[in-house]
Amino acid sequence: MVQTPEAKTSAALASQRSPSPPQGPGELLEYERALAVRPVPAPPGTVHEDVLVPARGFLPARLLPAGDVMRIVDVEGQQVADLIFYDPANLKNLSSMTNTVLVNRTWRITTGHAFYAKLGQRMATIIEDTVGTNVVLGGFCNPDLNQLRYGITGTHSCRANLAASMTA
Repeated sequence: MVQTPEAKTSAALASQRSPSPPQGPGELLEYERALAVRPVPAPPGTVHEDVLVPARGFLPARLLPAGDVMRIVDVEGQQVADLIFYDPANLKNLSSMTNTVLVNRTWRITTGHAFYAKLGQRMATIIEDTVGTNVVLGGFCNPDLNQLRYGITGTHSCRANLAASMTA
């Protein structure tokens, strides 16, 4: 869950850890089933919008006022929530994973860590993390990288989703 600066939460959310990863042959399917059916605790405050983003889809950009909370739920497990935060007054000042790593002094961000902008402002804070492993150094997949890595051309990509989210 990501919280914009100055947000106040009235109650702590129940922490829900992911099931243990598979250790041996034949355990992957059960692991994925357990991820898909785990309970999702109610968010604090009022839910203004509940959106399910399909695989390879995107959520059109939203203005999230200071103090509001955005919850991201990995419904099917093993998904990646690619995010970019923009300063609405200056769209060139967007979230910087380099600054986020430098200020937090770790590339594994979790509860209590914040995302920082290119110009150094805190843009959002993680108030709860039920995933536990959030690595912010991978970059976004794109057709050129997918071709280099997998030998496949013309793939759908995270970069295209993020660009489309700003125009929708």
